[in-house]
Amino acid sequence: MKKKIIEKTKMFIIIVLFITVFKSIFGVENSIVGVAGITVGLTLLCIDYTINPLHNTIKFVLIQVGIGAAAFIGSLNPITALIMTFAVYFFILYYFTYDAKKSVFFPFILEYIFMLYYEVDLNKLPMRIMALAACGILIMALQLLINRNMFSKSLNVRIKNQVLKVKEEIEYIFQKRDIHQLTKENIDIETSLVNLMDEIYSRGEQEFYETKIGEVELNILIALKSLNVTLYKIALEVDKNQNIDLYEGALRGAADCIDSIYKCLNREIDVELLKLQLSNFEEYNEEYTLNKYLTYEIKQDFQLLLDSINDVEFNKKDFYNRECSIHNKWVNIKSLKFKFSRKSLRFSFALRGAILASISACIINYFNLETGRWFILTLSTLILPYVEESKTKAIKRLKGTVIGIIIFEIAFMLIPSTNARVLLILLVGYLSTFPEKYDVKMIYVTISALGAVAVGSDFTHFAVDRFLFIIGGIIVALLGNKYLLPYKIVDSTKELIKNSIDLDKKILKDIFLSCKDEAKKEEIKELMICNRLINEEIAMNNQVLNKDSVKNFLNKQRISMNNVYFLFKNLSEDSNDNLKVEEISKEVIYAVESGQDSIRDYVVSRLKEVRSSSDILLLINLEEIFNMFNESLKEQSI
Repeated sequence: MKKKIIEKTKMFIIIVLFITVFKSIFGVENSIVGVAGITVGLTLLCIDYTINPLHNTIKFVLIQVGIGAAAFIGSLNPITALIMTFAVYFFILYYFTYDAKKSVFFPFILEYIFMLYYEVDLNKLPMRIMALAACGILIMALQLLINRNMFSKSLNVRIKNQVLKVKEEIEYIFQKRDIHQLTKENIDIETSLVNLMDEIYSRGEQEFYETKIGEVELNILIALKSLNVTLYKIALEVDKNQNIDLYEGALRGAADCIDSIYKCLNREIDVELLKLQLSNFEEYNEEYTLNKYLTYEIKQDFQLLLDSINDVEFNKKDFYNRECSIHNKWVNIKSLKFKFSRKSLRFSFALRGAILASISACIINYFNLETGRWFILTLSTLILPYVEESKTKAIKRLKGTVIGIIIFEIAFMLIPSTNARVLLILLVGYLSTFPEKYDVKMIYVTISALGAVAVGSDFTHFAVDRFLFIIGGIIVALLGNKYLLPYKIVDSTKELIKNSIDLDKKILKDIFLSCKDEAKKEEIKELMICNRLINEEIAMNNQVLNKDSVKNFLNKQRISMNNVYFLFKNLSEDSNDNLKVEEISKEVIYAVESGQDSIRDYVVSRLKEVRSSSDILLLINLEEIFNMFNESLKEQSI
């Protein structure tokens, strides 16, 4: 707590000093520009924009200047307020709203509202434009100061942390820890690994080569992700049978390999020694039986890492093209193909927000409502992508506003001195940096907002106005979210789950029919990445829904897709002549399309015909995929 207080105090002092300097350079009338600029800059620190600094600097300067120019034109009359507000809101809400990560649109919306209602005369417009351009440069200056090289410096440490967590997971299995707790930790590890992989993918080809980011690290993450799923399956088996003897030897060997991976990341051993350790585990032979197939799956996980390292050493360029470019290509295609549609979340949200805000700005301008900005600010706060979110936030905002008004009224009645009131507002502004809960934060925001306009004035009048405008903003926002292009998170999640299951079918079918075709192999990889992105979006939605059925669906999906990956790898790279793949293909595709409940009888009959552990594992993986697919179908109801 002490550290948090020190950090918050330093940040508050830096912000105050920045605004003071900014005001001295660009004038008192542009101090609000400095407030808005530093708010945007600090908010965007959660995203790394340093990959292409020149491009992003130009982008943010243009956005800042565009917001200022649009606000100036919008302040001229009701018609321009309608047109400019619609254009700005639609662009900001669409461009800065994301599906599977935190959206960052609000500070830009806040900035536009500030510029719209703290307007300047035409003769002072050039100075305001310069101030806004400076804010665009400031945003990237903060990025370069805080985020530059942060990824490359922290990547090794973050991967090592995940390696240690996987090692701990093996110990937990030996300790027979509660399966529910182990499931949570297993999913947390998977989430962290996927986030790290996405960050490496997003760095771009140039950084991939110049800094060697991803040369070994990405392969380690891919292997750890697969091993993590295998460990979870072993944990389920151990919890069910209360017997770890079947897997003890393989788990000990896996722990030794993980130690070697950690030492390689820690520069204690080189990659060649790591490869030797992985090869030794691959050559480790234990009597193979059908009920110990997960032992071989662990070996396959490390063989995946060994093959990938060898592949990178011989042809790093191909590795990037195969893995990273496929990921980024699909992210771009998904954005273009599915997002700019009237049925998409981003489009409907942006259009709804633009319509409500532009009409509100037009009315406020027409009637010249002095404190009407509180109405549009409240409205903007509560126009959210999903209907369910806005209801919860509206209650919290109203609660915080009422309490804030009461405290403000009492404080200003007890403190008649203007100087003392200013000090109180500064203190409240400082304290507002600490609360995490939205309703508590709104108490401080309300006191600060009222104090800023009421120092030396009739503060009761402003308190009543603020309360009425906030009530009005809440009502309009709730009605707009409910009736104007509503997008319910439940309906969205149901549709995403359906899409995910449909992709499962297509992926499985394509793997059997076309995985030997090089062109088709790339398409299958794209489909698997698409499936993961859809499931990430489902997981994001479930942070609001918190449905056990959705958690179960996602858990089955990650296990299933891990098996699908190995099935794809085996069928595309190995001959598997003994399995008569074409015959199996027809049987499995028929089972999927006809909606059969099980293929166990077929798998058991084929197991009698094969001898190699890899063929046995392939057949068992196939049954697991089929079973997980059917179980996923049962989890569709939310």
